[in-house]
Amino acid sequence: MVPDPSWCAGCGPGGRWPSSRCRASLPMLPLIRQPTLILSGTDDPIIPVANARLMRRAIPHSQLHLFDDGHLGLITSASDLAPVVAGFLGSQAHAG
Repeated sequence: MVPDPSWCAGCGPGGRWPSSRCRASLPMLPLIRQPTLILSGTDDPIIPVANARLMRRAIPHSQLHLFDDGHLGLITSASDLAPVVAGFLGSQAHAG
């Protein structure tokens, strides 16, 4: 079964996170078996770091990297985060 990609539509500030649809997805996180890199900005006003920490605990074979930026960190901190992503992908290539 392919999960519905809209499961988290509507999550975010204003009392929408975590929505009942998002909470319903939490039991599915342990089923993710692929190595997973979770990036979370410590100054993200949309998705709190607590959500990333919850994902880290729930997803086997996951790594959490916190960075000092906000929600658009992959754009605004690309030069800092690119080595993190490259290192993660490189470690997975050698592990396979």
